[in-house]
Amino acid sequence: MKKVLLVAAVAVFALSSCTKDYTCTCTVEVLGVSSSSSVDYEGLSKSEADDTEAACTSSSFCEWSEK
Repeated sequence: MKKVLLVAAVAVFALSSCTKDYTCTCTVEVLGVSSSSSVDYEGLSKSEADDTEAACTSSSFCEWSEK
């Protein structure tokens, strides 16, 4: 019984850690006035996060962060 619980716990942990949440935040300053916009990305796999991060950071005024 303990082995079954251990396997189940490891499986739940492995599945929950496969995806993560991220945020792309872009900030622009014009004539001393700053404006920010954020987009949250939930449940991205590693490859999805890599692609989305590349798109987010392709402009110099956006930052990518993990929630």
